[in-house]
Amino acid sequence: MVSAKLPSIFIEAQLPLIYANIILAFALGPQAHTFRVCLTLPILLFLVCQSLYREQNGPWEDLLSNNSLVMFTVFVYIDWILLQSPDREQWHKLNNAKTESNGPTKAKESGPPHGFFQRIWFGCRIATAWRYIGWSCQVKNVPMEHSAGYPRRYFIARKSLRALAFYLMKETLEVYTASTPHGGWWDTQNTKPALSIKNVPLWHQFKYTWVHIFLAYATLEMANSILGVVSVILHLATPQECPSAFGDLKDFFTVRKAWSTVWHQHMRRLTSTMGLFVARDLMQLRKGSFQSKYVQLFVGFGVSAGLHAGVALLCSKALNDDSALFFFGIQAPIIMLEDHVIAKGKSLGFKDSPLWRFIGFVWTTLAIGFTCRAWVGSMIDNGMWVHARKKDSVIQGLLINAIQQP
Repeated sequence: MVSAKLPSIFIEAQLPLIYANIILAFALGPQAHTFRVCLTLPILLFLVCQSLYREQNGPWEDLLSNNSLVMFTVFVYIDWILLQSPDREQWHKLNNAKTESNGPTKAKESGPPHGFFQRIWFGCRIATAWRYIGWSCQVKNVPMEHSAGYPRRYFIARKSLRALAFYLMKETLEVYTASTPHGGWWDTQNTKPALSIKNVPLWHQFKYTWVHIFLAYATLEMANSILGVVSVILHLATPQECPSAFGDLKDFFTVRKAWSTVWHQHMRRLTSTMGLFVARDLMQLRKGSFQSKYVQLFVGFGVSAGLHAGVALLCSKALNDDSALFFFGIQAPIIMLEDHVIAKGKSLGFKDSPLWRFIGFVWTTLAIGFTCRAWVGSMIDNGMWVHARKKDSVIQGLLINAIQQP
């Protein structure tokens, strides 16, 4: 039987090759749209399929991280090439230095260049632009933590301490999760956990779900802080272009705000782009209408569901979504119901208050925790809590000894 497997060196270089293919397609330009799609789309699919041949030589969380980035690039290809967003929207770098207080941000450029090599350079720039912050294509309402001209040394010091804090949080949660019957250490237990999380009571599943959410929060925010420090040190970005990955926890009082403001914003550009394309370009819905609002909502979560289901497929090498379609798919109906309940409450004269926010916090915690339970449980059963032991980590060693003490 013919195999699509490439030599191992190509599998290891999978992500750089995918991005090189996307940048090549972008460099060919919209004038050669049919040709570039016919040339690069099969290459993209061929490279993505290499994940099916990737052997698990380390913890399952490493496999998940790699395949998450692979699926992310698929939607980048859709955004850049199939939807032609950079050329259609005339993406350009914003000049933050010329931004006046409470005034509009002026542009340095008018859009992507036309020459092949100039477009390669432009593609490299937007490919390395973290969440497109500082570009005309950045999503709306990104909280800017630092003003233009914020001192680099203060930013580096502050973000370094933030990275350290989240590193300690991550290490603590990794040691704790490895100590449970649902986890372990890769060097002594390089298999799935001894006990399935689905065999414990519902309330314990809920608790472990939130432990996993906090572990993901700490891991992503630590990585985001480190990336921000490195980018500013190398003068690849300004402090203003490196906000936190997550929003303020005080906004965690509705499911809508939990997703749109509090949780990490890495998917905002892709989900909103697809939603706008379906609502305005395909369905020709009026901007701001009820139909447009909720079509964008449902399509956005559909994109997120598809991406995470694709990750599960690549990891399991089977038609198995690990309950990702259910979890992400059900968020849109929950938010729609929540919107109507809030609107009804306002019509009855209820006003925003600390009490209602506390009730909203409890509601949001329960809604996300219980709907996320099956998806997180599947990942834990796959070995998400079987971590790599860092033998040279003094901090991890101290935490392990502390937990093992009776």
